[in-house]
Amino acid sequence: MLTVRKPAVANMFYTGDKERLLYTIKNYLNKAPLYDYVPEGIVVPHAGYMYSGPVAAVSYKQLLNLDPNKHYKILLIGPSHHVYFNGVSYGFYDYWETPLGKVKVNKEMIIKFLKDIRIFH
Repeated sequence: MLTVRKPAVANMFYTGDKERLLYTIKNYLNKAPLYDYVPEGIVVPHAGYMYSGPVAAVSYKQLLNLDPNKHYKILLIGPSHHVYFNGVSYGFYDYWETPLGKVKVNKEMIIKFLKDIRIFH
């Protein structure tokens, strides 16, 4: 049985309507500058889009400088907003659902990452 993480803050931090969300994201990206460098990683704030959207768009726009013929992996890291604990927690879902569609989770990569990164041992 497939497990899907449902959106936790759709219609609170951002619209849950696909078309309105696409419009909002495109608007932020169109206003964001594109710098002349290839990022090795990006740090992106997360909050309500009205607060963090313009800054997040600057980070995401730099991904246009990546080689479009290469395959990239995305690692999302965020803090626990509800409880304090040592180490790392992860949701072992098959997909993350968003207003824009479902995103497949690479479970094998999560397992490899947790084994390879010494900070989690």
